[in-house]
Amino acid sequence: MKKRLLFVHHATQQGGAPISLAFLIRGLDKREFESFVIIPRRPGNSWTRELFVKAGATVLEEQHLRPFHGSNAVPNHTLRERMYALLSFPLTAWTLWTIARRLKPHLVHINSTSLAAVGWGVHFASRKTPVVAHVREPLLQNWWGQFLAWLNKVKMNAFIGIDQAGLDTVNVEPARQHVIYNFIEPESLVPQPNARRDMRKQAGWDENDIVFVYMARIVPDNGVKAAIDLINQTDSSLDPRAKFAFAGFRENPHDYELSVEKEINASPRCVALPFTDDVASLIDFGDVIFVPFLKTHSARSVLEGAVMGKPSMVTNLPNLTELVVEGETGFVFEITDQKSFIDAVNKLCEPNAVQEMEAKTIAHAKSNFDAQTNVAKTASLFRTLIDSR
Repeated sequence: MKKRLLFVHHATQQGGAPISLAFLIRGLDKREFESFVIIPRRPGNSWTRELFVKAGATVLEEQHLRPFHGSNAVPNHTLRERMYALLSFPLTAWTLWTIARRLKPHLVHINSTSLAAVGWGVHFASRKTPVVAHVREPLLQNWWGQFLAWLNKVKMNAFIGIDQAGLDTVNVEPARQHVIYNFIEPESLVPQPNARRDMRKQAGWDENDIVFVYMARIVPDNGVKAAIDLINQTDSSLDPRAKFAFAGFRENPHDYELSVEKEINASPRCVALPFTDDVASLIDFGDVIFVPFLKTHSARSVLEGAVMGKPSMVTNLPNLTELVVEGETGFVFEITDQKSFIDAVNKLCEPNAVQEMEAKTIAHAKSNFDAQTNVAKTASLFRTLIDSR
């Protein structure tokens, strides 16, 4: 009999979390596992639904599937947000109680710690059903974040962290911790042959330039403005070949995007690029993945770049430093230290520096970020939990 897996995902918009889950479902052996995914029944959820259907899952839509946020990414600071989370918790738990009784899954996997209510509902239906929580964002270290951590710790049998830094915020015993980095499918990152040349020509750059590419949301916590200021302040000390491309601007930009885009366009070293689904060509356009984040947050671009042999330059945040091997697959810098920034940029601009790091970066990606490797690790954990029910 196939092992019945029930995955629960709370968001309907595009993002790294649903993509990683789809990679997992697609990679699981269909002869051994049967996958079901619960998503919220909301207008505009078609992208998420189709993503999981194409991955080979049966998709269930539920109205009362609501998150209980308390992480760095979504802190829930206001009283209204917290009241919504508290009132929604029993509805989500009840929804999963009814589904677990009907579906009788062998294991339940929640795609975010914000779905702690799922564990409560499932275990009310059957205490023997193992529940695994994916820790994708560090939880807040205030009382609200730690309350969310407690809600998870009471009911989760295991935690999969996309980095150790996030797992540490849950404060759970090591036996329940498993670090499995986000999944990247190398075959999905195949650039168009002429894209690099055309994009560089459009930017006014050539093959001799070392292009640092930023690929994330244009928001204050991701350090875009801080990076622009740092580039301007250190301009005379940077290798003249160092160029910076900031990608992610939307068609309808908010005020922060508009102000940052204006600063970018004023710098001869920088260019602002729109949001694009053509990730592979954007990565290939550059030589280095640039991540100037100010707050702890994962960077999928580091993983995607590594798969394509691109080293990274990241700020000194624990979850980011886990993703690079200093001097071999990238460099770490301090966003508040000009010398640190200058040294990292200029080292990557040294002759053949990027090319010499390519092989080590690909090997590091294969061991840590490859979808096939990490699906196998996850499937092994699932088997262990199911067999020990």
